[in-house]
Amino acid sequence: MNTSELHSFLQETIGDSPFEKPGRVYLAMCSVFPLRRIMNKKHHALALSILTKLPEFLQNTSRISSQEKRQVLSYMDALGLLVEAYEKKAFAANFAGISGSEILQFLMEEHALKQGDLVSELGSQSIVSEILSHKRKLNNQQIHALSKRFGVSPAAFFE
Repeated sequence: MNTSELHSFLQETIGDSPFEKPGRVYLAMCSVFPLRRIMNKKHHALALSILTKLPEFLQNTSRISSQEKRQVLSYMDALGLLVEAYEKKAFAANFAGISGSEILQFLMEEHALKQGDLVSELGSQSIVSEILSHKRKLNNQQIHALSKRFGVSPAAFFE
């Protein structure tokens, strides 16, 4: 394939879009671990390893420009979306027939939490009660907050 033809085609397609072109740091990261759909457990494990180690790398690297940092964060964001997509598909069967509120109840028991302990993630104690009694479903913001608190995939809470 002629790459210049492809480049011209893409330029014509997107025109003068406001998208920031990937910088050298982003491209270097893609050359080591390309951003592709995750297809297996090994690839998933590697992606998770990268996502957990990059924040520490950024924190311990003193000579990084704000532009380079944005490139790393952009890469992390894209890789995180790929991980999330894989987890939704790979782990969906594990949660089939289990509601988000049942997952929440299990996690609360495992962490010895009471309803009041989740007010900051869910909004109020009455909302927590309604979710646990299946009168209310978790919304996207609550799912994200719970996922972060318990260190689990957001897919665990989707019904």
